[in-house]
Amino acid sequence: MADSGIGYVHLRELGNPKDNRDHCRAGDPASRNRFLQLLETSEVEVALRHIAELMEGGVVALLCFENDHQTSHRQLVGAALVRDMPDLELVHF
Repeated sequence: MADSGIGYVHLRELGNPKDNRDHCRAGDPASRNRFLQLLETSEVEVALRHIAELMEGGVVALLCFENDHQTSHRQLVGAALVRDMPDLELVHF
């Protein structure tokens, strides 16, 4: 990837805990709330700021294990970024 000018940064703090994934995928409100609580931690705030810094240099793609962003914690991470940067254009593929 580096040969193509694409970098990869693993931000573990933004991952959904393994024991929360199936419930989140199934749309369980409790698992969604659990992840929303994780988004409020200082470690996640640092990771979100890091993404904002990376975006100053160009396009950033958020990747995770889940296929569907609508049932993924990735949607919640994206929403947190938009909350902090209202002018951000977030596109789901």
